[in-house]
Amino acid sequence: TAKNMERKIAELRDSVLSVRMVRIGTIFERYGTAVDMLARDTGKMLKFDMIGADTEVDKIIIEELVDPLMHLVRNAADHAIESPEVRMSLSKPAEGLIMISAYQKGNHVVVDVRDDGGGIDVEAVKAKAIKLGIYPKAYVDSLSRSEALEIVFVPGFSTREATSETSGRGVGLDVVKENIMRIGGAVAIETNKGIGTSFTLTVPATLAVVQALIIEDCGVRYAVALNTVTEIMHLSPEKSKEAEKTGIFNYYGKELLSVRLTEFFGKDVPLANTGGMKYGIIAGIAPNMLCIVVDRLIEEMDVVIKPLSPLIKTQGIAGATDMGEYGVMLIIDPNGILETIGNERKFSRI
Repeated sequence: TAKNMERKIAELRDSVLSVRMVRIGTIFERYGTAVDMLARDTGKMLKFDMIGADTEVDKIIIEELVDPLMHLVRNAADHAIESPEVRMSLSKPAEGLIMISAYQKGNHVVVDVRDDGGGIDVEAVKAKAIKLGIYPKAYVDSLSRSEALEIVFVPGFSTREATSETSGRGVGLDVVKENIMRIGGAVAIETNKGIGTSFTLTVPATLAVVQALIIEDCGVRYAVALNTVTEIMHLSPEKSKEAEKTGIFNYYGKELLSVRLTEFFGKDVPLANTGGMKYGIIAGIAPNMLCIVVDRLIEEMDVVIKPLSPLIKTQGIAGATDMGEYGVMLIIDPNGILETIGNERKFSRI
């Protein structure tokens, strides 16, 4: 009887979840109208195209994507696409292309906003960061190309000297990244000068029920969505001590940032919990991954994610789940943890 009831409940849950899933094309279609208006406002010739409109996403995710995607479309029209005259002088079609595509990737949905404009001038970005006083010159000069591109996500950064009708008003790409990370997603940039730019947003397909790994560190239990976990590794006492001390974990020849979960949340690790066998949770959205060091693995189970109040601003927390008699358990956000410790260590280099 219990097994039959469990099966019926699972079927009911799946039916309810299917109702939450909607076509991402429901928001894609509005950007075509926006591009037409932007073409008129900017005096440019713009073409809009979309691929993968039938990809299904949780309606809550859809709502969170509307503003970031609109900002990226506006950004492409105003900053990236050149005027018809300039494009023709560069042997490009007079009409610039802005394309949005979406596809399913495991338990995630990938949304790509691409243009065939002038691309991002990395050296110009570095120079503007120095001019605005965001970072000192010595630090900016030490950045790799990918690290320098991340500057565009710094609050208040803009390469524009003056505002326009469509952008340059101080609300920049930092808001896009913040909104995507808030729902457990990640943003990546790919750009080629003179060819174009692509912003790739990777977000969970649903925020309702996820399969989670229950972990424990220093007596406190947490949940981490399995769709963010790449691998779980046994760490010898020497390996765990090295990862905690240096903050770096060697993952098949690639150096990943590492952090002890208890220390990340600002607590001291009791002496009884130092040394000994630990577990390394390799998590995040490739290629942005890190190693989270914990004491124990408890079990895998489906959990219902409840968002925290907007008044609670805690980095590294994606939400919470009610575990009944065991109380409320926090669901960690690997991308948020990586962003936080990455920034902390970045500023330590300045």
